[in-house]
Amino acid sequence: PPIDYLLFVDSDDFIELDCICIYVKIAQKEHLEIVTSGIQRYTHQYEFLGRDFSLLDRIAKGRSLGGEEILHQTQKNYFHAVWNCLIDFEFFQAYDFCFVPKILYEDHCFGTFLFLRAKRVMVLEEYFYCCVLSKNSITRPKEVGQERRVLDLQSWVETLRALGEFPVGKELISKQIKNFYLPMVYESLFYVKDKKKYLPFLDFYVCLSFRVWLLRYFPRLFFLARSIKQRIKGQKIKE
Repeated sequence: PPIDYLLFVDSDDFIELDCICIYVKIAQKEHLEIVTSGIQRYTHQYEFLGRDFSLLDRIAKGRSLGGEEILHQTQKNYFHAVWNCLIDFEFFQAYDFCFVPKILYEDHCFGTFLFLRAKRVMVLEEYFYCCVLSKNSITRPKEVGQERRVLDLQSWVETLRALGEFPVGKELISKQIKNFYLPMVYESLFYVKDKKKYLPFLDFYVCLSFRVWLLRYFPRLFFLARSIKQRIKGQKIKE
């Protein structure tokens, strides 16, 4: 049978009953390329934690917006999720979207590319997606050895490379690279033994910010300063 829409759901998560029916009706009525909604969060024992819109918190709900406009309005300088997005399959096929192979955090590039191409996106007011915070997932492993450290670094490097090659949204992507992806590469590099292997690739990127400069040349100072900041923040929360 022909495919009309795609919806990604992570293996640990679940969705509310009838949400796909609601998504499809709105997508067809408003001629949308992407429809998404809020998130319900649960512990690994399925105890309810709360509701939120994650990176889409500031986005107007129930309105058709351009995907690039949405990315510019997100709270963070990246976009990491394609789960909970109903995607029109004709739109999906038209641009031949695909995930960067053999990396972690593959949602980052895919989600950014998807939204940069989309002209009609809507964030609903409801909370249809149920995210379960499992104990041992790809993003929350129990043990982090050198092999995993290297895989983390290689994943961020490939993400950086793929983002830099994307033909549209250059201004937005440059901002993402400066404020999030390049710092993530350097943070991962700190924990990898064979650092020299990756430095020639990173030399292509100028130190666009004080944070990147500090991470490259004085990483221990950076992590010390961040640790102190987190302790001060924790103390203020307790007070």
